[in-house]
Amino acid sequence: MKYYSRRKACEHTLFSTLHFWLVFTDRSAESNGTVIASHEVNILLDSQFALVRLGSGKDEFILQDVYKIMDGSSLVMTPERGWSLGQRFPAGSPKNDWQCKTALGSHITAILQHRYFLDADWWLVQNPLFQAEIVTSNRLALMGSLLDDNHISFAVAVTCNRSEDVLIAKFFSNTGIRVKIQYAGEPLDVASLLSVDMYKLAVFLDWQCEGSTAVLKEASERKLFSTLHFWLVFTDRPADSKVTVAALQKVNIFLDSQFTLVRSGSGKDEFLLQEVYKILDGSSLVITPERGWSLGQRFPAGPPRNDFGGIVFRTAAVVLEDEWKNYLDVRYKHINSFPKYAYVQTEFIARYYNFRTNVTQENSWGYPKNATHYDGVVGLLQRGDIEVSSAGVMIKTKRWDIIDYSGESGLYEGTFMFLEPSLSEISNIYTLPFSRAVWLAYFVIMTIFTVAMYVSQNAEDRLLNSKQAEPVTMIESIFTSIAVICQEGATRDPKIFSFRILFLSFLMLSLFVTVSYSAIIVSLLQTTSSAIQTFKDLLDSPFKMSMKDFVVNRNYINETTDRDIRALYYKKLYTQPQSEAFTSTEIGVKNVRLGLHAFHGEADAFKIISETFDEYEKCRLKRIKMFSTLQVAFAVPKGSPHREHITRGARWLKESGLSDREYKFWVIQFPKCQGHTESFTSVRIQDFYPALLVLAYGAAISVGILVLEMVYFKIRSPTEHSHKN
Repeated sequence: MKYYSRRKACEHTLFSTLHFWLVFTDRSAESNGTVIASHEVNILLDSQFALVRLGSGKDEFILQDVYKIMDGSSLVMTPERGWSLGQRFPAGSPKNDWQCKTALGSHITAILQHRYFLDADWWLVQNPLFQAEIVTSNRLALMGSLLDDNHISFAVAVTCNRSEDVLIAKFFSNTGIRVKIQYAGEPLDVASLLSVDMYKLAVFLDWQCEGSTAVLKEASERKLFSTLHFWLVFTDRPADSKVTVAALQKVNIFLDSQFTLVRSGSGKDEFLLQEVYKILDGSSLVITPERGWSLGQRFPAGPPRNDFGGIVFRTAAVVLEDEWKNYLDVRYKHINSFPKYAYVQTEFIARYYNFRTNVTQENSWGYPKNATHYDGVVGLLQRGDIEVSSAGVMIKTKRWDIIDYSGESGLYEGTFMFLEPSLSEISNIYTLPFSRAVWLAYFVIMTIFTVAMYVSQNAEDRLLNSKQAEPVTMIESIFTSIAVICQEGATRDPKIFSFRILFLSFLMLSLFVTVSYSAIIVSLLQTTSSAIQTFKDLLDSPFKMSMKDFVVNRNYINETTDRDIRALYYKKLYTQPQSEAFTSTEIGVKNVRLGLHAFHGEADAFKIISETFDEYEKCRLKRIKMFSTLQVAFAVPKGSPHREHITRGARWLKESGLSDREYKFWVIQFPKCQGHTESFTSVRIQDFYPALLVLAYGAAISVGILVLEMVYFKIRSPTEHSHKN
């Protein structure tokens, strides 16, 4: 084996594992002469040195191995073993009992029992009086515990004792850990040495080394105290000592860091661990209570960091159409509902972590002022003026490079609300009573009757020899059929029984069809339509559309690529005056009540509807989302150490039910229909507008034909007069 002292390695001799010595003597190994002579020779533990003397028999030899545990220790002599001619060379006794009752023996015994050091070399042996220190072995055991319990496969060790480097490298090699070993006295590129992206990295630093404080300062400047860096810093002072506090106060070890100070405990194999961190930049250090670790134990987890000690966090809330003094007044909760809901959640999180808030009022969530800078809450986060937003910020890919999103605060569900239209407002109700098959069957029957009536009337004239009656034409038969359908009768009464039966049958059929048609028409006049079910249906309907005059609504066209939504802006909104397309909630709800109008609003519209709409109008009220539900989340500055804590706080609100309770309290819910009551509605001009069109078209066509007939007869009269002359 190899031995290393703190200052230098022991000098090599020719008593090694490669040299097999047989020394023939006439004295036993225990004789004074042999002991005195051998004591001056460094026959160390890894040597193969055997003394040989004659035995009692002629062909027998007695063999004894001689060695020292360490330089300066007394000789160890194995029991005598015999050898005779024809036998194999006898193996020596195992050198496992070092017979050492000093601190060295206890340390080595403990390390041998630890799984990390079965194949390791022994080091740091101080020769005089066996006052050995095995600190490095314990440190490696502690490092291994940290790596195992946190599933870390990469490590960096910064040391100032080159004799330890080989041991550290051997240890990490045996455990399958990739390690970089850096000497503290040499120039360090801390950024490249400790930079990580997607994996965890353990950093081991001996603070007693010269230049170690500079390593900590540069790591602070490079923001290398993060959730991915697990620092284990060995020191000889407690964490709350003035020297330690003064040094670490200048280092940005934030809330999400994993920074542990380690010093030796009262026991030989014990270490004391303390975590150190800051809540905010410039705040005092938080030092956790000491926790012990001994050989064979798991790495002890630190206490939860849930108490921020009443520190003040800078936050920002969005205040729209309201005053701060009324922000939490329940009488005005319908105004600015979603920002108030997010603000209340932030205050719950503040109580959970025991911190206070200093709130900045903003009138915007944050939109680009130019290519790189934002205004509003997002701008404050971008500049680092606040630690967390008290307003829920929509999750947008364009903001990912400048802020981080924490836990979800809710959902933005702005919708188009409208009264279900009557059937007559969106379709021609005069074609709805009968299906296409009924209309087709009725037309076929009318055609058959018209032909039958034409044949019957001509047959009647022949049978009765009626010379006074004019011959019946097909045109007259068609008009007679139309008159029967409309319950107007005929211009000529049938005389023969066969014709009378035919005429009566068709008349009764027309009566039943007319009664059914009229009854269905009356029902349809009072029926609402369910044809509008999707945003596309609403876009293609005759509805006029408007939106709340709100910065999100005005700017959404610049953030979406959805064809239907862009068509809404260009076809429905931008074709109106700006004041009508983007209007107040009061005007929007009023237009909805008038009919054929859809308004995009929020909870404040629900309050007005609940207070002003009749019950039957609430039953007709429908809503359709313009876009898929948008996630709204708390936001923190990019790379904020508080992101994980805010996320856990938001999840706690959801799991405990507080988030749902506050949502139902602050955000007025969509009005519900109670009892499905109906109200009588008078028939409007619009309801029989198609019938008026038929009348108008018929009148126009008849006038046109009348003019043509007058022209025709005017031209024809002179011609007939000339022929008569």
